[in-house]
Amino acid sequence: MNKTGAQHWRFRSQDEWKASILTLPDNACFDLLRSVFGNIKTPFNKHSLMDNLTAFLSRKEIQDTIAAYINGDDHRIIAAIALLGEPVPAELEGFFAGEYSCVELHGMLLNLEERLIVYRFREEGNYRISLNPLLEPVLSPFVTDRYVLFPSFPDGEDPGQTARHPLDDRILAALIAFVAARGEAQREFFKSGGGIRKKVIDDGRQIFPDLDIEVLVDGLRCIGLFGADSARPVPEKRRLAFFGKLSFGERLEYLAAGIYANPKNGEAASQSAETGNWYFHRGRIQSLARFIHRFMGFLEQGRLYPRQTLFRLAEVLERNSGGIIRDEAKPLPPELAAGETERFLAAVEAAGLLRAVPESPGGAVYAPWDLRRETPDETVPRGASTPPESPAIAMDTPFSCILYPEIGFSAAATLASFCECRETGATVRFELTRESVVRGFNLGITAEDMTGILEQLSRNTPEQNLRWTIKDWENRYSAVSLFQGTVLTLSEDRRYLAETGMLASLICRTLAPGVYLLAVTGKDEAVRILQKAGVDIIAQPPSVSPAGDGESSVTRSPYPSTGVSGPGAAASFSASREISAADPIDREKATEKQKERFREALRKSGLPKPDQDELAARIERRQIVSESQLTGGSTRHEKLEARNLDYVGKTVVARQAIASGSLVEVLLPSADGGESRILGTPLALEKSGGETVLVLRPLERSGGEKPEAELRIPLGKIGLLRWIKQSIFTQ
Repeated sequence: MNKTGAQHWRFRSQDEWKASILTLPDNACFDLLRSVFGNIKTPFNKHSLMDNLTAFLSRKEIQDTIAAYINGDDHRIIAAIALLGEPVPAELEGFFAGEYSCVELHGMLLNLEERLIVYRFREEGNYRISLNPLLEPVLSPFVTDRYVLFPSFPDGEDPGQTARHPLDDRILAALIAFVAARGEAQREFFKSGGGIRKKVIDDGRQIFPDLDIEVLVDGLRCIGLFGADSARPVPEKRRLAFFGKLSFGERLEYLAAGIYANPKNGEAASQSAETGNWYFHRGRIQSLARFIHRFMGFLEQGRLYPRQTLFRLAEVLERNSGGIIRDEAKPLPPELAAGETERFLAAVEAAGLLRAVPESPGGAVYAPWDLRRETPDETVPRGASTPPESPAIAMDTPFSCILYPEIGFSAAATLASFCECRETGATVRFELTRESVVRGFNLGITAEDMTGILEQLSRNTPEQNLRWTIKDWENRYSAVSLFQGTVLTLSEDRRYLAETGMLASLICRTLAPGVYLLAVTGKDEAVRILQKAGVDIIAQPPSVSPAGDGESSVTRSPYPSTGVSGPGAAASFSASREISAADPIDREKATEKQKERFREALRKSGLPKPDQDELAARIERRQIVSESQLTGGSTRHEKLEARNLDYVGKTVVARQAIASGSLVEVLLPSADGGESRILGTPLALEKSGGETVLVLRPLERSGGEKPEAELRIPLGKIGLLRWIKQSIFTQ
């Protein structure tokens, strides 16, 4: 059996199914066969009986009856067994957590076993659950129709009234401008503990009132768009250029990957978050972004998804991907694994890929944002051969501009490199200030470049006052320059070395004939000294980090497109949606029709009442698929549950459970009119003061209460006593 992906599901061989039954203990094997054939003639021959069972289940009329009996709960379990690839019971319990209790799921699995729809086999010390290959024609439609596991429903919202997306390319660029500006104005952008300083966050809330600045900035930082300086984040120019070549949706997918991979949120990092030095895990980020792309690929526009559907989808993709969200080499306990999935969904929502729909009936639901852009982001003005066809910005004052929604990320990010963001919301407004323009000079953007960019994007000529002021700042910038780093000197007869490939790539600047700057590091102390001397504009050229760490080493995109996914994703979950929506009513009618046929045959059978009662119970449990099974000669009388005043029935249920060593479920009326639930092992029935008392060792209680070591419960106080039988395959 291939367990790498649900779409690769195939039924096991009939021989494997037969072996699972033939290896049962004799009492369990023959009880199963008697439930199908009634009296079994001696001497017993297991192989001959298995041939008879195979022929019986292969008959078309029997398979039609089995198919008619499959209800919505059966459908979910059958589809989940195939989707999870023959899971162990605990995996199935985790998958249906919040929908079925462990007891409910256990009971439904036993019912499917008794109806020969599922069976269990032992592998590597675990019992796995599989589907009966003899019933492949019956079960295949339920295996392929997985919509019941991942329900969604139409979004009734008018598309024209959809809420404005919290992030767009203008906002992403504005965030970069904000971080770059605050990083220079405030030498300590981050706290020593790794978080953003309160003053910076307060400033951010004024400009971005609807965004969680710290989460988004940390996400951008984790995907490598800012340098690793622990105090002042510096935008990585080349990485930003590669980032701009992605589609808008892909940018948000990488942002979500960064938010999830934030070391402060639990992700392992090469260095502690307390140091503030987060290394860009390129492979990890790329894997997460592709995973998020696949996750979003299963969600359709115009549909709403309950949180449980999203949770299950993430869990299934995680299982089939070999461990993208979590490290499968170090599996987490279920409660921690669930927490990781919660973190993943929170990151996807924070990045603007999902939107929560408030006040939805039945609990929280989510819809995917429509991230399609009518035109690709090709508005890269600097060095472009042709300007944009229509204005992308409007100069509302000589020194500020409003960004139109149609502007591409690359153009907006270029503006952000020499502007400050002043406003976001209904409008996004950038302003040129002395500090922001100097920051642009430090990045190698000239005054002529800046005015040219503004002219191309606005399709208008900037005012002469702006041109004169930027040029004046550039002249003053060139008058005082500060460098720090490694200086190489070469004699005249060796200067040709500076033109060789390896050495030339390391040279940042030629300071004088034969004098070359190779690397630049922090300059804070020198800046302060020059400022005290009255110098208000100080050139600080871009830092050149050692090879392998800085943007100078980025020769290919660290952000490959997420649009191409590898094999192994879960199969489509939208198959047969319209059929599934109407299925429950039709199936209920079909089931009732079959039951009534067998009830009528039982009424005419003339069997004694005890036998009729037992067979009637089997009809209700959908175990009877042929009138030939309505014989009472070998009927094994079992009572699975008893309620309220049925003292005799409760006694029978308790004795059966005690004899088999099985669990029981006890429901007790509570003072507030509800019920409390206890799951435990019955130890004995005792008489006390004229009452029969059940002695129970509880395993768990409803409400999370810590169970007592032992309980003594009068049968008269029990509202429901249910026998939880063991699977015949695990006895």
